[in-house]
Amino acid sequence: MKFRLCSDYQPQGDQPDAIRSLVESIESGNQSQTLLGVTGSGKTFSMANIIEKLQRPALIISHNKTLAAQLYSEFKSFFPDNAVEYFVSYYDYYQPEAYLPVTDTFIEKDMSINEEIDILRLKATSSLMSRRDVIVVSSVSCIYGIGSPDDYKNKVIKLKRGDKLQRRALLNKLVNIHYSRNDTSFERSSFRVRGDVIEIHLAYENVGIRIELFGSVIDQIIRFDPLTGEVIKEMESEFIYPGKHFVTDQEAINKITGEIRLEMIRRLEE
Repeated sequence: MKFRLCSDYQPQGDQPDAIRSLVESIESGNQSQTLLGVTGSGKTFSMANIIEKLQRPALIISHNKTLAAQLYSEFKSFFPDNAVEYFVSYYDYYQPEAYLPVTDTFIEKDMSINEEIDILRLKATSSLMSRRDVIVVSSVSCIYGIGSPDDYKNKVIKLKRGDKLQRRALLNKLVNIHYSRNDTSFERSSFRVRGDVIEIHLAYENVGIRIELFGSVIDQIIRFDPLTGEVIKEMESEFIYPGKHFVTDQEAINKITGEIRLEMIRRLEE
């Protein structure tokens, strides 16, 4: 889907010239441009016009969460039909571990993770993997590593109606991408199994995926409301994205644990 700007306003004053100049500069290959303007001069609206004209995914970085939330709201209203996502640090509180030598006191690491922000972060990542019309509004925390994009992409589970599927293999894949089995409480990042029916509560959307098997063939894929069980839509195919950003394969884990063991042996000898 293409970016489509929805607004009752049209560029006015210096905005048309600024939009044209920035678009031409980007298309000519310049890496850096600067748009100057006082507060309330319509810089956000100008940038929205530039995104529509360029038709490229955009990353908007703010220096704090408050401004990022404001920009997210504005771009969401400008592009209601496109994927406007929010990606900021999910810590409400973070205390790094510390040691006070004077009193011989060790302070343990402590943190509180905001689940709603975690969902939005995962939703942003899944959108980037599945479509091109994406605007991600972020704080500077996006510059920190969140795992390998290739590992994340390789762990995506692809389901298609009519495909052959081994039930046990699917359950193992779900566990490997940080989904846990819970047959009593259907929570985010969990799945439950009832015979040939597997239900998955997505980590990045408040949506359940019901997979109905006929023998070893996928007979139906249904999106449903996890709370009411109401069917939302029958799907021909579906992608299940990892429940966390940090995913890796067993080969990499074995290699890393081997290196850690060798380092431990060397340190013990020392």
